[in-house]
Amino acid sequence: MLAEKVRILEKENEELKTEISRMKQLCGDDCKLKKCEECSHFVQYFVRCGGSFRRIDEGSCTAGKKFKKKRAEDERCSFFQSRNSL
Repeated sequence: MLAEKVRILEKENEELKTEISRMKQLCGDDCKLKKCEECSHFVQYFVRCGGSFRRIDEGSCTAGKKFKKKRAEDERCSFFQSRNSL
């Protein structure tokens, strides 16, 4: 009975390790979710307001074959490349 509980806990531990590994791949080492606005492929949109330009919460993703309209707050995709890594 005790051995069965240990096996169950070991299995759960392996599943948690796998999930942590997946989360690290998704979030990076700092485990902070990355957003499109932090990606080198994201091109921010601006609007003219009076004599100045204001940033809006939209832009384009230049990764891949087509431009894709994105929101700056969207979570990263598989093409994510940090602006700081360039």
